[in-house]
Amino acid sequence: MSILKEIAKASRWTETIFDGKITIEGRILSPAEAESAGLSSALIASTLANPEDIKQMQENAESDNLDDLLEWSKKIKPEKLLELAAQNDKIICSCVRRISIDGGKTFEDLKMVFHEKEQNADQNQLWIGVITDEDRTKLLQNCMRGHERAAKRIAGFLK
Repeated sequence: MSILKEIAKASRWTETIFDGKITIEGRILSPAEAESAGLSSALIASTLANPEDIKQMQENAESDNLDDLLEWSKKIKPEKLLELAAQNDKIICSCVRRISIDGGKTFEDLKMVFHEKEQNADQNQLWIGVITDEDRTKLLQNCMRGHERAAKRIAGFLK
């Protein structure tokens, strides 16, 4: 396999979702996309609560004090959580490329869409809203963390 094929392969990932019934293939974020996504998420997260409250929440989480953690959670602004979720959905939709229903033997193009009314099985358009939280987390982690892994693999090819 040529070096360009190895590099291209390193920029892709696969993940099974829906209890292993579907395999998704996606791409990693570019360094600029990963940086932008991280900054956007950090900015949204910073509006959830002030830095003192976040520090207190971290301390409460470490001490397993459920009452304090519940009290802190009342300070979170729900609309900011929705913004963060929308940002994550955008990342997933931009990275997912193909779908397999035979365990990854064959793939078809897939477009993840933001709105249910855009979902169309005949055109391989799947609404992001049907993905479970657990599966969404796996997909997002592949998009975000994949860049670091790919960079290490590519560096190995170039030695």
